[in-house]
Amino acid sequence: MASSLESMAATSPEDRIKKINTFQDSVKNYKEKNTERDLLKKLILAEARSEGTLGMAVVARSILNRHALINTPGIKHRGTPVKPGTFNARGKSLTDIIMAKGQYTPIKDGSINEPRTKEELLQAEEAINMAKDTRLLMQNLVDDREQKFSSGSPDYRENMKEIMTLIESTGFRNPSLTFENTSQEANMTRFGNHVFTTIANPYIDENFLSEEEQRNAKPEYALPQPVR
Repeated sequence: MASSLESMAATSPEDRIKKINTFQDSVKNYKEKNTERDLLKKLILAEARSEGTLGMAVVARSILNRHALINTPGIKHRGTPVKPGTFNARGKSLTDIIMAKGQYTPIKDGSINEPRTKEELLQAEEAINMAKDTRLLMQNLVDDREQKFSSGSPDYRENMKEIMTLIESTGFRNPSLTFENTSQEANMTRFGNHVFTTIANPYIDENFLSEEEQRNAKPEYALPQPVR
């Protein structure tokens, strides 16, 4: 059975770029119902309010990525179609994903139901908008790096790979906890109070394109120029 890396090697750069753009468009263009968006705001506030807008945006992005993977036809992980059960969800809706058994601590401990101020809800709204805008989220993650780096620096590729892992993440946990099994430890990257992984997302390998492929990708999905 071909791995995602092997599948990537077997496809042309044009095909890979097309698939990536389709996936990113799915995240960006999804219009949540008001009840879904309210639930997502409450979840990211309970999960990452102390980490500010960017921290909540990365958490929101991982949840939206799950929704996009489930609802984009033809996506497979290790040869098996990605479906609601991949993330313990009963259905394909964002609510189904958020309420899936055993997935998010604020659902299990009830903290998602804590009352929120108008200011908090507005900040969560901003975080969701950032999460859906790949270019904006990418640029904020680049700017957040304590050690600024340039496109010509030796650590450029490693820095950008970590950032792309955060953008393509599908799950997270508290650093003090362990994942239920090692298959959930794909591309672990820490940000704030969470460790993010890309389990079941085949695009993390494909999304880190070569410089030549980047030139042909949609401008809003191309890697931003890091701060010098």
